[in-house]
Amino acid sequence: MARNKTKFEKQQELQMLGSSKEEREKINFEYRRDSFTSFDSVFLDSIHQRNKKLLLGFMEYIAYSSMAKKTCQSMKTNLILFFKWNLTYNGNITFRMVTKKQGEDFFLFLKTMGYTYIRVKCIKSDICTLADYAEFVLGKDEYNLDGTSNQWFSYNHKWREVDIQQTEEDEQGFRKSNVQNFSDRLDPLRFYLKSTKDYMGLVILDFCWLGKELLFLQEDDDRFNKQLPSVKKYLKWKEKVGAKDVPDVLIVIRPDGSYVPMSLSDLRRYTKMFSVFLGKEFIIC
Repeated sequence: MARNKTKFEKQQELQMLGSSKEEREKINFEYRRDSFTSFDSVFLDSIHQRNKKLLLGFMEYIAYSSMAKKTCQSMKTNLILFFKWNLTYNGNITFRMVTKKQGEDFFLFLKTMGYTYIRVKCIKSDICTLADYAEFVLGKDEYNLDGTSNQWFSYNHKWREVDIQQTEEDEQGFRKSNVQNFSDRLDPLRFYLKSTKDYMGLVILDFCWLGKELLFLQEDDDRFNKQLPSVKKYLKWKEKVGAKDVPDVLIVIRPDGSYVPMSLSDLRRYTKMFSVFLGKEFIIC
């Protein structure tokens, strides 16, 4: 079996190909396809063969797209999660035969496993995309090239109607309980953040119950309590660095000195740091 080329080798090939756009696109597609269709062999051999064919075909299909690699890899991870559940708890039936009730059972499973509302919404979206591929791409012709009937031709999926078994209110309650679980360890974390003058970290800690909404919080929002010591210090810091008039609460300073709203990945870097300090995963969104 031929060894898959490394990313460095792929880059070398791109350089050697010079200015040929068609050849560069071909190499780039092959690299994406090889990456997206690479699965654990035990997993692929365990799931239903029709599901294996569907999953591999879909991952190759999106390799042609302009979707970011990180987005495609996240989609891959979420679909693996679904098919592993289907294998273990749902009789390893074909994707086409999964009912609305079974879909809700899957999302209930995710809820009991502690998956957040935001993550579950992403998982549902990725499953819907797979179902769209089956219905509208695979199912566009009544017959296969060999003349046999196409199993996907009459497929009309209902995944968008499936209830994910939790709400934003559940998520907010989860986040509050998550903070309460660390109540005996938060004081040392606050002391550390104060000592290092990480006022943004203090604000994130005080408003983490907002979850992803924290990224969109504005200074004039009623929920942004300006009487909190952490907020007062943070606003003084914003003024000091010249960001007093920036309405977004959480900001990131660019190398050129400009300010942009904090991204989800930036926020998660903070929660990862909190997790290391607390010795247990600290989840915001």
